[in-house]
Amino acid sequence: MSAPGVDDRDVRLKRLHKACEVTLERYFAIASDSCKMTAMLRALPVSKDKRLELFLQKKKEDGAREAYLKARGALLSAIEADPDLVYTEHRHSRPSNATGTPRVHRGKVS
Repeated sequence: MSAPGVDDRDVRLKRLHKACEVTLERYFAIASDSCKMTAMLRALPVSKDKRLELFLQKKKEDGAREAYLKARGALLSAIEADPDLVYTEHRHSRPSNATGTPRVHRGKVS
């Protein structure tokens, strides 16, 4: 049987991780759109309409970046604040998330 509150902390950690992942994917997609927009520019000066479109895209990208940084900060703060979380790196096996990122779990440091 797990200690009281451990399941709640696990659920919270998973929720924070998912929020971080989702906001990063959104930021990446919006930043990619920004790059595609600028790649379509062929000559300077850029028209007022195109500059407005780029400005609005930049604001959208900046908002997505801020959302990601906020989600990442919340996740890292939760990890740093919980002494029961341990980082492990699986060097010889592929992680289930297929990203190659270190895993975080509860347990003793071995």
